[in-house]
Amino acid sequence: PSIDIALHENGSNQLEEALKNLSLDVIAVNITKQKDDFLYNKITNEEYVLAVPAGHPLCQEARQDPDRKYPVISPSQMEGLGFIMLERGHRIRQFADTLLDSNHVRWDLSMKARTLETALASVSCGLGCTFSPEVPLRYIRGGKNIRYLSLEAPDTQYEFCLLTRKGAYLPPYMKAFIQIFCDNYEQMTDMNLYE
Repeated sequence: PSIDIALHENGSNQLEEALKNLSLDVIAVNITKQKDDFLYNKITNEEYVLAVPAGHPLCQEARQDPDRKYPVISPSQMEGLGFIMLERGHRIRQFADTLLDSNHVRWDLSMKARTLETALASVSCGLGCTFSPEVPLRYIRGGKNIRYLSLEAPDTQYEFCLLTRKGAYLPPYMKAFIQIFCDNYEQMTDMNLYE
């Protein structure tokens, strides 16, 4: 009833800062380390993956692992790939830089993207590969042309959470929104929308 909800997309660090300053009431982010300023409502455990165009040679080279949701590749198999990278303020970019640097992987920059949606749409057009949190591909433009690959590397797991600021008043409609979000996210993942 007459409730306005404004959605903002930005890097995780910028969203956390806006929540800390009470510019936002709730944010949805990937969490690898919790901070004292926030209350965490864990939605699910997920993993950072490599998104490649369907038919990419890595799809054939990847090995099956019964403990992983997607076929698995090692970091060395990414040598020389062209990547679509998000800006450095994004948590997924921080993950990508750490993974590539710590494994001494030489790579090329195919293009930079401001949003994950743009990066994934570019992958679907065959413009390169990108690192991504698990995003239901049904909702990505060209998602049928993308394949996810798991990475044989530490620290690929994260918690997807809704965060609110500790001590901030949360009106009943926002509590209801959080519950609706959690219920619908659970239904989406039960429908196997990742492929």
